[in-house]
Amino acid sequence: MSKSLKKAKQMNKYIQEINIGAYHTNQYAQASVTSLFNIMLEAAWAHARVMEWGYDDLKGNNMFWVLSRVYFELRNILCGKRRLP
Repeated sequence: MSKSLKKAKQMNKYIQEINIGAYHTNQYAQASVTSLFNIMLEAAWAHARVMEWGYDDLKGNNMFWVLSRVYFELRNILCGKRRLP
């Protein structure tokens, strides 16, 4: 089994604390869908680096990763001073 497959099988949950700034929200202090998507994209990028699947790690093998699809459901609107679960 390759080193990357072993790492993928051992992958732990990635947790990153993010502050929702005023620039992420509308006039009602609700985070926009676009901002939530951008936050998740940044988290995916950081997680890839932690797992040694980041750009610099893969570049040496002439490889890269692409986020091709995203699906998420909003159950509650995220307002200022709230944390993502």
